[in-house]
Formats: sequence, structure tokens, C-alpha cells
Amino acid sequence: MDIESIKTITDGIVEVSKILGPAIITAIVMYKIGKKQLEIKLRELEKSHTYSASEKLFDYYHNREKELNKSYNSINESTGFLLGMSSVLTTDDALLNKITKIYDFYKMTLPYQIKLTLRDLKKYDLQTTEEFRKLESFLDQKSFQDQKKNWGEKAFYLLEIYFYLQICNKMILEEISTNYMKIFVKT
Repeated sequence: MDIESIKTITDGIVEVSKILGPAIITAIVMYKIGKKQLEIKLRELEKSHTYSASEKLFDYYHNREKELNKSYNSINESTGFLLGMSSVLTTDDALLNKITKIYDFYKMTLPYQIKLTLRDLKKYDLQTTEEFRKLESFLDQKSFQDQKKNWGEKAFYLLEIYFYLQICNKMILEEISTNYMKIFVKT
């Protein structure tokens, strides 16, 4: 190779590097900017989905609280009325059958309600609370059978269980609300 060829090749390489060098640097910079923008967008999407999920959870437990309140009020109202009537008409078997059916219905659905609430308390790491232990003790079906035959005591026992269900649901709502706010405090 002669000197003229080497000079031409060197000049070509210099010219190519003058054009490709800035293009490569620009491409690398644009890649990094694009990557960073994508990461930011993904964080924003994650935050909005977390917000939406927390909102849905909060709504679920809020509606559950309303259902528990309705059950509590229903037990209170119906058993109160029927107990009042039964104290006047102690010989009315139809009335006692109605009271028994109402009690049996709540007795049958309570284990499901209790297990659902206990599961949710565990999910939010609230199993060390006194309320958790008390609610767990209600799962013992023997405690239902140990209730005296007095319908007033049975009604109060049901009301006590629903009271603890309400308290535990409020604890879960409080935990969700706290976690909900932590999402925005971190940023």
C-alpha cells in the first residue's frame, strides 16, 4: 500500500467518525432518555393501579361493614320484637319456632363470616390483636351449644359476635386506609 491510499483511508475513517461519532452518541443518549421515560411511565402506571386496587379494597370492606351493620340491626330488631312477644305469649309455639329459625340462620352463617374476617385480619398482619383471638374463640361451635336455653342470652351472644365482626372490619378498613396513604407519602 502506498502512502496516498493510506492517507485516503485515514481521511475516510476520520470523515466517517465525524458523522457516525455524534450519531452514535446521540443514539446512546436518546436510548437512555427513552429508557428513563419508560421507567417513569411504568412507575406512574404502577402507582395508579395501586391506588385503584386500594380504592376497590376500601370499597369492598366499606360495603361489608354496611352488611354487618344491617345484620346486627336485623338481629337486634327481630329478636327483640320476638323476645318481647314471647314474654307476653309464652305458650305460642309458632313464635318460638320463628325465633329458633332466625337464631339457626345466623348460627349457620356466622362461621363463614368469622372465617372470612379472620382470613382478612391475617392478610393485614392483625392476628396478634385481642379482637382476633376473641373472634377466633367464637368459631368453637360448642360455645353455641353451651348457651343457656334463654333466648335473650342467645340473642345477646349473636349480637356480641356481630359486634366483634364489625370491630375487626373497622380495623381492616383502618389498615387499608393507612396503607393507601403510604403509597403517596413515599413519593
